[in-house]
Amino acid sequence: MKKLNLITFMSLSLLAFLFMSNVGGRANIAGQGATGAPTEGTCGNNGCHDDGQFTPGLELSLVDADGNDVAEYFPGTEYFLNVVNTATGASAYGFQVTSLNGDDDYFGDWEALSANTQVTDLTNRTYFEHAGASTNNAVSAKWSNAEVSAGNITFYASSVAINANGNPNGDGTALATLEVPIGVLSNKNLAEEIELVLSPNPTSGFLNVTMDGQFESIEVLNILGKKMLSSKSQQIDLSAFANGTYLVKVILKDNKIATKKILKI
Repeated sequence: MKKLNLITFMSLSLLAFLFMSNVGGRANIAGQGATGAPTEGTCGNNGCHDDGQFTPGLELSLVDADGNDVAEYFPGTEYFLNVVNTATGASAYGFQVTSLNGDDDYFGDWEALSANTQVTDLTNRTYFEHAGASTNNAVSAKWSNAEVSAGNITFYASSVAINANGNPNGDGTALATLEVPIGVLSNKNLAEEIELVLSPNPTSGFLNVTMDGQFESIEVLNILGKKMLSSKSQQIDLSAFANGTYLVKVILKDNKIATKKILKI
């Protein structure tokens, strides 16, 4: 009987440790998504931050650089996703967010802004999530994108409100989604307006970027919208890049953005 009790105690201790270890981020620590997105579970399963004294509310909003809510997004543009978790009396909060296109494939590039947050890359998806239990119930991240063909984007998010009693019992969870359609007008036509030329295209090494007008910077993004390089020069060395399709993003002096594809061979 003593041996059985010892095994039970050790098993419960291990479970408690695993639950508590996710305080460093579910994707970062456990290698799992828990946003409620297709093929994913949540943090509200039985025995994991389930039915407690809190009934959190979770709100998502996508805003532009001026803080205005946007009803649609434009390719090659940076936005900010705000995540607000409300639960009266909670001691701390946690969250996780990912962004998928209409085919449920990951799309976009995250940059953590708020303290105690991080961006975690897994095999198929990337997550913006907490890096530790936080007393701050509102966090934000920069979200950018590249491909025009991505279509509508859906943000999937989960949050937890905890009582900090050392185990998941008595906590509360919430889920939220935010679908943002692609803008009717695209900045793709701006590339023609400023006569943006990438040469040679395809390229195996240096890429020359010419245009009619002044620019602030030039960025190279992969097809998921993740920034791979930023430069102030109109000659860019792509020799170290893997072969494939990339997007060259030109940020103009008036904050307008022009984009064009490049093939690295």
